[in-house]
Amino acid sequence: MKYNLNLVKKLVGPRVVNPGDTVTFTLTPHNDGPVNALAGWSVTEVMPEGLTLVSMSGEGYTCTGNVCVASGVLPAGEFGPVVTVTATVTYTYLGLSRNVAYVDRAPGDGDETIPLGPVPAPGTDTDSTATDNDDDAAVIIVPKPTPTTTPTDTVTPTPSPTVTPSPNPTVTPTGTATPTGSVTPSPSPSSTGTDGGSPLPQTGTDSLWVVVGGLLLVAVGGIILVASRRRRSTQE
Repeated sequence: MKYNLNLVKKLVGPRVVNPGDTVTFTLTPHNDGPVNALAGWSVTEVMPEGLTLVSMSGEGYTCTGNVCVASGVLPAGEFGPVVTVTATVTYTYLGLSRNVAYVDRAPGDGDETIPLGPVPAPGTDTDSTATDNDDDAAVIIVPKPTPTTTPTDTVTPTPSPTVTPSPNPTVTPTGTATPTGSVTPSPSPSSTGTDGGSPLPQTGTDSLWVVVGGLLLVAVGGIILVASRRRRSTQE
């Protein structure tokens, strides 16, 4: 009796990606039966242009490079453990990138109802192949958008401060100025001597003696003058 292996491949995440992104796929094998597939059956990745394989892993598999080999049988009518595939998007390709994978029987196992046939090439559209051992999932690679710089905060200019002139201070006298000494007015010219010396005494007693002294001098002078005239007359 023959059995029949098939595979379902799914993309996990967005279909449109950018260079440098990481993409993830899941591969789920199945045995239509009616007999078990012997241990050693395998799942293989066929990386297309635009993707670079990072890792493959799954419970019950030994994975090396792009191939995971099952350690146990795949029972008839059962799904096998899921294989997780991660890849990075390269910077050298833009457009549709079709990722293909396939499941194959163990070496020495019997023929399948629908055999794998030729191994699919990278980028194959599995809908066009005669086998159901393969499946694909595609991504569309587009350039990264140019980052737009958006200001995080609106800067409001700070208005210039309005300068209000301070009023002139009103000076309030703190006290009345008191002269430090008395000023003696200068004597008028009539009070000074002819040589600009010290002022003459203005005492009443002093003036009287000056007058009396003058009269005496005049009288003495008159007596001398009369005596002199008499002497001249006698001699003549």
